[in-house]
Amino acid sequence: AAVGIEPSAQFEGMLVNAPSLSAKSSFVAAMSEVFRGHFLLAAQQPGGQALAFQILERARGRITADSLRARSATEERGQSGGSAAHKEISALQLALIRSTSDKERKRLLADLFEAEQRLNLTVAGADRHGVDLRASPVPLATLQRSLRNDEVLLEYVLGEPRSFCLAVDSRSAALVPLAGKGRIESEVRRHLERVKSRADARESGRTLFELLLRPIPGVQGRSSLIVVPDGSLNSLPFDTLVAGDGRYLVESHVVSLAPSGTALH
Repeated sequence: AAVGIEPSAQFEGMLVNAPSLSAKSSFVAAMSEVFRGHFLLAAQQPGGQALAFQILERARGRITADSLRARSATEERGQSGGSAAHKEISALQLALIRSTSDKERKRLLADLFEAEQRLNLTVAGADRHGVDLRASPVPLATLQRSLRNDEVLLEYVLGEPRSFCLAVDSRSAALVPLAGKGRIESEVRRHLERVKSRADARESGRTLFELLLRPIPGVQGRSSLIVVPDGSLNSLPFDTLVAGDGRYLVESHVVSLAPSGTALH
């Protein structure tokens, strides 16, 4: 059966009614598995790249774009109330992104909900004003036109039994199947442990290169990689991955990070 966008459309309708941007972010975190499943269904359809990208951007791109626009509007009006609460919420959201434990994620979501309730009503009102400034997710073709010939956007989605990378350049888009989430996250932890202990991390860096970049066509032919990470990949320094020729990625590529294709555009 064909995969439609109805679940994402319903989700976006609920986002519009969220009382604040922080509440939207919490809702996205809680619904992440639903979006991942919808993405994976789209990825399995022939020519499903554009739909898969749209599904991703309705979550990742929408929240980031809304946040940037609402923050700008708030700053223009000179409103600074609730800054401590916003800082607390930002810290909790960052911890939620990096968490790999279901138990910890549940605790963080509960803490996030309580922090949102403490927000000053004036600031919440300013956030609601941001709804009028929201932008639709950028279409795939529009994003492609904004990429240089030497750039490729790598948007990762971790899942089981397979993960995916949506690789987008100025001329094409490909959905590339990767190893499962468990295998990737295990190797990321091993690599980070070696980096933090200042041990030789070339072997683990080479393993991650083989898992995350080797399967993607055209990576070696592009000098600029723009990575949209997912899950534990948010903590991975891609510069430290090691290619088959023994060089660190930083020696051959310019590696940038973006929260989404829409935010990049």
